Amino acid sequence: MYIARKRRYDWHADKSLCLTDLDQELIMQQQFQDQMIMGKAVGKYGVMISDASPLSCLGYMTAPTLDEERIRQWAEATVKITDLLLFAHFIDGEYDTSDSNRIHSAKEARAVHDLIPALLARFAPGVPVIELRGDSLARKGTTLRAIYDRLPT
Repeated sequence: MYIARKRRYDWHADKSLCLTDLDQELIMQQQFQDQMIMGKAVGKYGVMISDASPLSCLGYMTAPTLDEERIRQWAEATVKITDLLLFAHFIDGEYDTSDSNRIHSAKEARAVHDLIPALLARFAPGVPVIELRGDSLARKGTTLRAIYDRLPT
C-alpha cells in the first residue's frame, strides 16, 4: 500500500519512484502494525501468514540506517511476534515485472535477496528460517509442513 500511495501522491512523471531509508522505515512500521493486528485477530490457535514481514525492509536500507538503534528496536519487536520466517529463494528468469508497485529491477531484487541470510542472522537470531526452493508445489509442501510442525497439539 505504501508504494501505491507514494506513486499516487508523491511521484512525478519526470522521475522514477525511489524509496528512501525513511520510506523503508515507515513501511517497516506499517507492516509491524499489520502483523500485530492480524496476530491478535487470529488468536493463539490461528495461523497468520504474510509476505510482508517488517524484516524485509532491512534489505533496502543503507548500512548507516541499519546501525541505528531505532531500526534494531523495530527488528527486535518484530522478532517477538514472529514464530517462523519463510525465505523464498529467487528463481532466475521468473521475475514478475507486471506489478506496477514493484519498483526494483530483477538485478536489484537479486542483490537484496542475497543480503537476506546475513540480515536475518544479525536482526532475527533464533527465529527459525525455512528455505523455500523448487517449483511452487515443492514450496507449498515445505511451507505446510513447517506450519503444521509448529501448531499446538
